[in-house]
Amino acid sequence: MAAAQELEVRPTPEVPPATPTTDAGLIERAEVPQSSPVTSQYVQPVVTPQPQFVQDDHGNTILAPAGEEVVNVPYTPAQIKEIEKEPVENSKHWLGVFWERVVKRALLFGKKVIYGGSAQ
Repeated sequence: MAAAQELEVRPTPEVPPATPTTDAGLIERAEVPQSSPVTSQYVQPVVTPQPQFVQDDHGNTILAPAGEEVVNVPYTPAQIKEIEKEPVENSKHWLGVFWERVVKRALLFGKKVIYGGSAQ
């Protein structure tokens, strides 16, 4: 163990100067990179069509645009509860458990849930 006098005589390490930062902790740079005028001739903006709903033959929504959060459940809540009453050995039981979990997670994340094709 070192004595107190030895610790006081230690040389202090040199610290490089700090780079200027903003309040958010981002490093400020002196210059902003510019795009080359040669490449700007070839780069054109792309217009993408708005996403559309995809429906099946019966008019039920299969896919919805990403902006609208919808979960389609093929069963009603009563049917899900009935399916869960099956024995644990039966795969129908686990199907009901799966759909109940999907519904709970959708509601937790604020998504709209559609049961059996009807909005609730």
